[in-house]
Amino acid sequence: KYFLEAARSGRYPRDYKYAAGIYERQGNTATVQQIVNELAKSPGNPDAQWASYERYRLPRTDWEKTGRKNSQLENQWLAAADDYLKHYPKGEFANECRFRVGEHQQAQKDFVNAAKTYSEVSGGEYGFTAKFNAAECNYLALVAAERFEEAYRVAVEPNPFVSTCGRVCTALCEVKAEYAQLFRKRGEGPTPHPTRAVTSAW
Repeated sequence: KYFLEAARSGRYPRDYKYAAGIYERQGNTATVQQIVNELAKSPGNPDAQWASYERYRLPRTDWEKTGRKNSQLENQWLAAADDYLKHYPKGEFANECRFRVGEHQQAQKDFVNAAKTYSEVSGGEYGFTAKFNAAECNYLALVAAERFEEAYRVAVEPNPFVSTCGRVCTALCEVKAEYAQLFRKRGEGPTPHPTRAVTSAW
């Protein structure tokens, strides 16, 4: 309460973040949302970018807790991610937002746009996975368009032994009980895809 009052006085602009942290630990999500919405509209505040990210993180976290089944929360975090990227295209959290949007596009089988979004993830924690996800999406988009030779070239670019790997890999990452459920219970990790079936075709 006192941090929030101090922040709104204009004398202590960074106290918004302290107040939000206290309310979140208390489980008062509604007040946290109010604070970050207010702060995100103040571009002169040193924590405005953080607030814009929190507008994405909070509904995404809640969406994960529902087993990724709440469409309202899903639309909310997607809109907030787009808003963050609009205002901070090279911001501190841009890679995460792009990666998660790319995952969503991939899950919706929008492979062309997913590949484009993944390709815009540059380095950092998400860069390595994004590179291979982009290749997978490009491959699947080309296969769907029956452009098989181009699809093959895309498939072997990151891995020249793609056909062999597709046949010998045990593909534990595709096993729901050992991969998808495990990570989704913790609210993190990418969605598994039938990579063995895709790669062994060559």
